[in-house]
Amino acid sequence: ATLRRTLAEWPKPVVLDRVWLAGGDRGLLDRIAAMPVPEFPLLGRDLRRAGVAPGPELGRLLADLRAWWLAGGCTGDVHAELARRRRGA
Repeated sequence: ATLRRTLAEWPKPVVLDRVWLAGGDRGLLDRIAAMPVPEFPLLGRDLRRAGVAPGPELGRLLADLRAWWLAGGCTGDVHAELARRRRGA
């Protein structure tokens, strides 16, 4: 989860360089190099389609959902979480 979060926040070459400079072992470097970069699966237009009005609240909701996704190791179902929040659950 930590590696996925790191790759979601920083470009892969930067992560590899930092690990290498910190004396990271070859196995860790190879593992990072082979990992796919997690991409947050929502955009503002997705929230608009879900009925969220444009404006500052849309931006706050998008940022909050991304923080939730990162905290969960970049694996949570953001569409289900958005639906849950829209229902007020």
